[in-house]
Amino acid sequence: ESASFSGTSAATVDEGVGICQPRSGVVAVVYSDDDTYGYCAASTFTTITVGTPGTAVEFATASQNSDLAVCASHATGYIAVAYQDAGNSDYLTLNIGTVSAAAVVAFGGAEEALNAVATTNIQITSPRTNSLVISWLDTGDPHLIAGGVVAGALTTFVQGAEASITTTATDPTHACISPTEVVIAYCDDAHAGDYGHIVRYSISWAATGAGTLTVDGKIDVFCEASVKSAGVGGVSLAATVDNEVIVVYEDIGNSNYLTASYGQFLSDIIDIRSAAASAAYSLWLSPVYEYVKTN
Repeated sequence: ESASFSGTSAATVDEGVGICQPRSGVVAVVYSDDDTYGYCAASTFTTITVGTPGTAVEFATASQNSDLAVCASHATGYIAVAYQDAGNSDYLTLNIGTVSAAAVVAFGGAEEALNAVATTNIQITSPRTNSLVISWLDTGDPHLIAGGVVAGALTTFVQGAEASITTTATDPTHACISPTEVVIAYCDDAHAGDYGHIVRYSISWAATGAGTLTVDGKIDVFCEASVKSAGVGGVSLAATVDNEVIVVYEDIGNSNYLTASYGQFLSDIIDIRSAAASAAYSLWLSPVYEYVKTN
């Protein structure tokens, strides 16, 4: 049984809709309405029934500043919303709120701008309690940041150093394959044929909560044909278990078929060309399995 979270105001799908589960039996949804105000509403749910959502709460302090909203729960009863702040030059902005067991939403903290550049393609995940990884696109380059939320606080997000992939890209998307590893996939517009690339970073978490991102030095290809052209197509990414990753994309180089590639990151491949027989390097093996939807 379904429920309407946007009430009497239409949700603007093009501006982004995010969903997460901040506690057992409660689901939260963030969205922009048709005036691009940003709201969060929550509802209790059972196996097959979503209850009537509670009051939708604005997560931004001014109008028209909540485009491309996404969310993640980083601890029981907490929600982090990342969005493009149209009221502040489209900067990437974060706000943190609470969601009660009765599905009551509250935002008591202040919005925090994480950069000073117009931002799109925002994604947020939580690889471990009170930690967040956020990816986005600005000036054509994919970016990542890892940071921590001070336990029990609504206003303190401790950022690590921003990681940037210097290339002209579209559709960056990330997934955490462990609490200390994140992979980001994107369509490399700077490469002939718009290859799809995937890169892995390790995350070193400081006691302050800040995360240091270290690239493993290898950019692997998951698709050797264009995966995005003229605003069509895109990339989706999901982590499973044991460093396994599924990449889904519209393969414009193959009649626009929806294609899923399943691969695995390995860190113990021996380079037999090396003078030292024990020299190892990282590699994403793809496809271990590939499925193409043709109808």
